[in-house]
Amino acid sequence: MSVVGPATAVDPIDALGAIGVIPVVVIDDAAQAAPLAEALMSGGINGVEVTLRTPAARSALAVMAAYDGLLVGAGTLLEPQQAAQAADAGARFAVSLGFDPSCSTPARRSPCRFFPVLPPRPRSSGYCGQACGPASSFPPSPAVAWAR
Repeated sequence: MSVVGPATAVDPIDALGAIGVIPVVVIDDAAQAAPLAEALMSGGINGVEVTLRTPAARSALAVMAAYDGLLVGAGTLLEPQQAAQAADAGARFAVSLGFDPSCSTPARRSPCRFFPVLPPRPRSSGYCGQACGPASSFPPSPAVAWAR
């Protein structure tokens, strides 16, 4: 399934659910971002998470975010300032592994949607009451793709 219209017109969480499969990519060279965006979209995949592991990640994210109809997110937030940096680069969503209030507070203030990827209970109990919105479970489970 694909997102109809520009990705910016759709709530990122709803769009992620509609897209169904979100590739997570590591980009070492920002020059590869445009061909990758085009290949994903031509293959019917209208969403991607760009990992923040490389020096080229933010530039690659900005290139990919310029594609109309491609929902681009950033992961994994490890530092509080990464939420604003990801949003400035055009990310529509940001992911953190686990729940860290030092990352979640600035992320919730940024224009992109933030959600933590939570481990199975009981380790996820710190998330309760934080009002971050949707969360995903890790490791993935066919029964629980999104928790609202």
